[in-house]
Amino acid sequence: ILGQTRGYELTWTSFQSNLLDELQCDLALCVGTLGENTSNPFYGNAQFVWTFPDEPQQNVSEVVQWRRIYRDWYHSSDFTMMANESHWNALYAMDGDWISPL
Repeated sequence: ILGQTRGYELTWTSFQSNLLDELQCDLALCVGTLGENTSNPFYGNAQFVWTFPDEPQQNVSEVVQWRRIYRDWYHSSDFTMMANESHWNALYAMDGDWISPL
């Protein structure tokens, strides 16, 4: 999960049965620290947890702030699924609000 675990009361049971149990996969969280409740089943069942600071920044739009968070996460991770940062930038250009207002 990349983002937040809020709303876990409504989503956990379905997430567990339809994804984790069905695919017998691990759960990894990459979540912000602002207002995050770590006493929930997502955290309790996660094999991996990465956190990032997501406090609001003055004079910076939410779009710019989230782009920076994703960029910083990308550069600090050891993931190699993306060949280079230009792939992430291409995702921002897609129409619609499919990945938050980036």
